[in-house]
Amino acid sequence: MNDKRLSRNEFMPERDMPFNVIRRAPQTAYPLHCHDFSELVIVYGGEGIHFSEFYSHRIKSGDVFVVNASSIHGYKETKALHLVNILFLPGSLSAPLFDLPLKPAFHMLFTLEPEYRDSGVDSGGLHLNDKQLAEVMALVDKMENEIREQQVGCRTFAAGCFMQLAVMLTRCYDVPRHVIPEKMMKISEILAYLNRYYRSELNMSDLCSGHGMSESTLTRSFKQATGVTVYSYCLKLRLRHASMLLKNTDLSISEIAVAVGFEDSNYFSRAFKRSYGLTPREHRALS
Repeated sequence: MNDKRLSRNEFMPERDMPFNVIRRAPQTAYPLHCHDFSELVIVYGGEGIHFSEFYSHRIKSGDVFVVNASSIHGYKETKALHLVNILFLPGSLSAPLFDLPLKPAFHMLFTLEPEYRDSGVDSGGLHLNDKQLAEVMALVDKMENEIREQQVGCRTFAAGCFMQLAVMLTRCYDVPRHVIPEKMMKISEILAYLNRYYRSELNMSDLCSGHGMSESTLTRSFKQATGVTVYSYCLKLRLRHASMLLKNTDLSISEIAVAVGFEDSNYFSRAFKRSYGLTPREHRALS
C-alpha cells in the first residue's frame, strides 16, 4: 500500500519549535497516511471514523487520542467533524514531567493506547465532558496564539502549555476499568511503578508477582507495548534522569551515577556514551 507520508518540514516549519497547532474545521475524509511527528488529537465537533488497516473507531466531540509518529491512519465517513491536532516531536515527552509518569493514566493515553490501537485493540479511550473540553480548548487557544505570534520565550510558553495539556488530560482520564483490556491496565501500572522506583535494583520476580503476571507474559506484553525490554526501559529512565542532573546540578559524575541507581560509575559512563554519543562530562560541558 502506497501510504502518503507527511513531513515535519511541511507542518512544523519553525525548526526550533517542536510543537504546532493545526485545526481541521472541518476534517474531511482523508486517506491512510503517516508522518514523522506525533499528534495529540482533540475532537471538538461533529463525528467520523478514525481508521487504519487494523482499526476502525467512531469518534465524536470530546474524544481525545494520540497518534504516534509513523503510525498509519486516516479519517472517513465524516459529518461536520472538527478537530485540532497538537503536533509534537516524540522526544517532547522526555522533558521533565515530574510526577506525571507516576500515573498509570498518563501511560495509557500517551504510550499504550497508540501502540495497542496500531495492532487493532481498542481501549475505549479518553472522552471529555463539555466543561473539560472547554477548559482544554482554552489552553489550546493560548498555545496556538503563542506559536503564531513568535514572541520572546514562545518555545518555553508552548512547552509549558503542552505540559499543562498532558496534566489536564491525565486527570480527565476516567475510563471504567472494565472496558480497558486487563493486560493494558497492568502494563500501565508497571510503567508507573518503574518510573517511581527506577533507582532500585530491578527484580523481575517481584515485579511479576506484584502485578499478577508470569515473567514470560510480562516480558512479551511489555515489549509489545513499548518496543523495548523492561531492563532497557529502566536503563533509559536512569540515563534520562542522569542527563537532567548533569545539566542542572554540580554533583560529581560518581554522585550522579549513584543517585540514578548505578553502583559502578564506570559502567554508568559507558552506558551513557552508548545512549547519548557523549561521555557524561562532555554532555555536561555542552549544556
